[in-house]
Amino acid sequence: MYVKKLVIQNFRCFSKTEIELNYPKRPATRSHPVPSRLENVNLFLGGNGAGKSSVLKALVLGVLSPVINSSGFKADYIVRRKPNEQPQIALKGASLLSEQAEVCAYLKLGKLDVDAGAKGSTLMGKTIIQRIGDFEDIISPALENPDSWKHIYINRSPSFFLVAFGANRRTERPEGYSQQSRSSRYQRVAGLFEEHIGLVPFNFAYLQLKDRDYLVQACDILNSLLPPSMQLSQNSDAQQSPRFNREGVLLPYSALSDGYRAFVGWVWDLLYQMVSLQQPSTPLCDLTQVEGVVIVDEIDLFLHPQWQRTVIEQVALKFPRIQFLFSSHSPLVAGGLEPSNIFVLADDKVTQYSEDIYGLTPNQVLTSSYFGLHSLRAPNTGTLGDLARKTLQHLMEEE
Repeated sequence: MYVKKLVIQNFRCFSKTEIELNYPKRPATRSHPVPSRLENVNLFLGGNGAGKSSVLKALVLGVLSPVINSSGFKADYIVRRKPNEQPQIALKGASLLSEQAEVCAYLKLGKLDVDAGAKGSTLMGKTIIQRIGDFEDIISPALENPDSWKHIYINRSPSFFLVAFGANRRTERPEGYSQQSRSSRYQRVAGLFEEHIGLVPFNFAYLQLKDRDYLVQACDILNSLLPPSMQLSQNSDAQQSPRFNREGVLLPYSALSDGYRAFVGWVWDLLYQMVSLQQPSTPLCDLTQVEGVVIVDEIDLFLHPQWQRTVIEQVALKFPRIQFLFSSHSPLVAGGLEPSNIFVLADDKVTQYSEDIYGLTPNQVLTSSYFGLHSLRAPNTGTLGDLARKTLQHLMEEE
């Protein structure tokens, strides 16, 4: 399953917008005549409050529309508030404000979905959020082709695979870890909506992968995404916790730097989620060929600039059948992508520019249309031309 198009209306900061997304093996279209070098990548840029996380949340609500109402998700400040809007008080004869937000996700079904019984090649997931006064409720409209959705109601089904990692992602401690309070489908995306929701504990996932005979494959995938100086060792001693080899020094996951833990945490969680949906009675699958949608908010979180330059390409090429949606504020991240991969959010709009910033320096990217900075100097210091004129004037005065 992939998301071809997302339509959101009256949703948080957006009045109405449509976004056509990139997904694996996407054919050329009139709006995208040349497929992207990384055809499975969508990067969202924009200032604080422009709606990057809102787009990611809208996609989740659209895809999970049949089950979101009973999953454990609670709507809060989803419906768009208008400027200068005052809360209404229900006095005698007064009516409470009632509005709706709407999300439609147009899905492209993959072979796995068809094998599971889905009919046709496309589906539309639609979620409506009704706001009455200060309270918001999910409304689940009747499904088109309900038989095609039947596997979304099975938590262990690999169909409709969707995982999301919020900007506040952190790895849970194993003590007291539980996934019982929410459905598994919502648990995989809950960190995007609830900042206190953590990633699967590293050691817990390590043991689960080992029990399912996927540990060797998972370690190989993770190590291929890490620098050679930092590799996860496959420990044969069941009594000892897993260790990372940092140039000959063995370290537990908890002793890694924030940058390594931020990256390793969500990749390891993703591998665990992929394996948890594989049926024990079936042969081991190639995890790099799993299909689905993966969302990572603030992909550059805690990463050194050298890693920011390559992180998206590394992940996208390692999982070519995954449709990725990322957000970032980093010019180094954006400068590694082509125009067809990048969506810019500003003024209630989502725009794709034709300006090519692939391979440009951070200064060039920041002063491009994608970031729109007029100068990279400290405020009130002027441009190079201003400084040159001041210097010339100063020299003339000295003479």
